Amino acid sequence: DEAEEGFRQAIELGYDEGACMEQIMLCSFERGEYQQTAEYGLELLENEARLNTPELMYQRLGAALMMLERYEEAVKYLDQAQGLKLELTGNAYYRGVSLLALHRYEEAAEDFGTSIEQGFLTQFCYYNRGVCYVQLLEYDKAAEDMQMTLTSGQDAGLIEAAQEIILQIEEYNKNNNK
Repeated sequence: DEAEEGFRQAIELGYDEGACMEQIMLCSFERGEYQQTAEYGLELLENEARLNTPELMYQRLGAALMMLERYEEAVKYLDQAQGLKLELTGNAYYRGVSLLALHRYEEAAEDFGTSIEQGFLTQFCYYNRGVCYVQLLEYDKAAEDMQMTLTSGQDAGLIEAAQEIILQIEEYNKNNNK
């Protein structure tokens, strides 16, 4: 909140409005105000503001749109962020979640794999990639990722969900003599 107020004062003092608004947008994202983040980001793009960290602005805009369940738009801006900086940590995760919601399971699985390699939210990535593999009927891969979900973090909800999927896969394999 203090940072945002400082950037608003900087605008009043004549500093570059676009650069300041970019920082205000990033502040709104950090506060979890995703609707506001999206509005600021889209306004920056509409006004063709000069951006200091365009890759970060595109990523936060995409992540905010993901949180607002505007998945097609989210992928568009996350792709732009990725194009500007190849190893933008977190980008693959946000894109993967959006692609999973859009039922684009193969692409989502690849993005979750990239995020795992980057060490970003690995437990969530293993779980989500496992869900992708279930949807792709690749049950062995799904079971491996669900096992990794059990040991790669502490989120009790994910652990419980992964255990349930593992049991379902085991039951499926038993009924199909695998």
